Amino acid sequence: MTAMPNLGAANALARVDDLFQGSGLRAISIDSNKTMGTWASDNFGNDGACDFRADVIDYLLNTAKAPEDFLEIDEVMAAVAIMVAICERCGVPGNLQEFDVESLRRSVVAVFDAEIDDYCPKPAHKRDRREVINRTFDELQLHLSA
Repeated sequence: MTAMPNLGAANALARVDDLFQGSGLRAISIDSNKTMGTWASDNFGNDGACDFRADVIDYLLNTAKAPEDFLEIDEVMAAVAIMVAICERCGVPGNLQEFDVESLRRSVVAVFDAEIDDYCPKPAHKRDRREVINRTFDELQLHLSA
């Protein structure tokens, strides 16, 4: 295991303790010289895992925030679906809490409506795909509102 550098760790641990106040959980020091915030035994109960999760979300957000002119619906919807899965399995990371789901939904639906007929889809596919897009955004919004 690689040691985490002590970058204001005491302050970070105090902030983590504040977040979990009343929950019975607290941040602990793994090593008195190299402090890392650890508050639970699960896979996301420590700073390193949460930082990694935040990095993955940042990558997905960058994919999802492409300008409307360059919006690739398939990639954006895959990114949104992965964000939903991360929220369901790993909790909602801080860098996702302020994400404007409705703005992205409007952009994706506008591009979808403008482009879908170019592919000559069957009416049922067009309807079903639009429904899946909206349901995926609903799921993400539900996690962010909790």
